[in-house]
Amino acid sequence: MLLLWFLLGGTVELLNAALRARSVRGLGVASPVSGMAWVIGGLALRVAWTALMLMLAFRQSALYGVAALLGYWSSRWLAILWINRRYPV
Repeated sequence: MLLLWFLLGGTVELLNAALRARSVRGLGVASPVSGMAWVIGGLALRVAWTALMLMLAFRQSALYGVAALLGYWSSRWLAILWINRRYPV
């Protein structure tokens, strides 16, 4: 069950990353209002997904909550490392 929560945390972060990428693509000079709507709506959705996942995990057990948080955190750091290797500064 711990592995399931860990993987769920990682999956939520992957969904958040995809939504962040979509929000950035939505920004543009041609439609600034539409772009900002994507950013604000995406932020609200990302916060809601993450809060829901953590709330459900911690409601079951503190250990499950920590596993979900570690999965989320690990997935984020793996994405950061991958981006830094792919697009060096």
